[in-house]
Amino acid sequence: MDNKLIFENWRGFIQRTELLENRDYVQYVLGIQIPLNESVPFSATLSQRILQEQLLLEGFFDKVVQKVKQGASALGSKAMSAIEDVKSWAKEFGDKVGKLFHALWKMMKDPAEIKKYIEILDKRITIRKLPTIKQFTSDAVAMFQGTSFDAAAQTLQKLIDSAIEQYNKMAVSWKKALLGSTMAVFLDYLLSKFKNVIEQVTNAGATATDAAKEELGGMLQGEVLSYFKESFGDLFTKATQYMTGIGAWADWIGKIVGGIDYVATSLYGVTARTTASVARASRTSTPETQNTDLSAVAPAKSTPDVSPAQ
Repeated sequence: MDNKLIFENWRGFIQRTELLENRDYVQYVLGIQIPLNESVPFSATLSQRILQEQLLLEGFFDKVVQKVKQGASALGSKAMSAIEDVKSWAKEFGDKVGKLFHALWKMMKDPAEIKKYIEILDKRITIRKLPTIKQFTSDAVAMFQGTSFDAAAQTLQKLIDSAIEQYNKMAVSWKKALLGSTMAVFLDYLLSKFKNVIEQVTNAGATATDAAKEELGGMLQGEVLSYFKESFGDLFTKATQYMTGIGAWADWIGKIVGGIDYVATSLYGVTARTTASVARASRTSTPETQNTDLSAVAPAKSTPDVSPAQ
């Protein structure tokens, strides 16, 4: 092992040790509440828990970070600083996805930014999106009560209510930021893809004719219910699978909403407001990369390759 690698490993060890003794980092990034009777150095039990959570976070970004590092290896001594530059990420993963990955990576290791991000995300969900969906599911339950579509309507309501309840119980952390981001994208896609069904159910209400109920009920019981189960139904049950790496997450969510480019566009307004690097990138982006009209986002042909270069 050469001296440079030894030095980098040692520096990484020191930096990790300092982070894991930082109360704000432990509480707001890792989501671990430190008991009042704990002080630095923390007890062995708490230290082990903190280390396990830290390794999960590092593992989530490991492959993409390694790929960016390898892509910048030709820069020599400047390679380490290049990883902080969003341009290095855009070079490896494309403009939109590179900016998304870079923004999440920067935000999810900063206690102040992660709190700001979740606050903005929560407002976006609860003010702009959730009321429409909750009104839709409530109207659907009322409309289809006593019909063959009653169970489907009830399931829609339970799925969204359960997902929101579990999310609200989470402590501020990188995991909550990730699940909140995922939920926000799902809501965007739902409101876009099923706009006509949502509007018809909400507007028709109890005055809907039997023929209208039959038509809407068929859609509700089919494609709409299937989407709710695949998205909100799996949001927490499959978390341990897609939290293994940002590539796994991108692959999973991309298949549900038609591509990772859609995810990047959906979250752009939040990620750009919570990290200085993303904000700077937004000022130099072309109109095309700043497009927030989700209906105009074409499905990505494939999930970006996050494997380190050979």
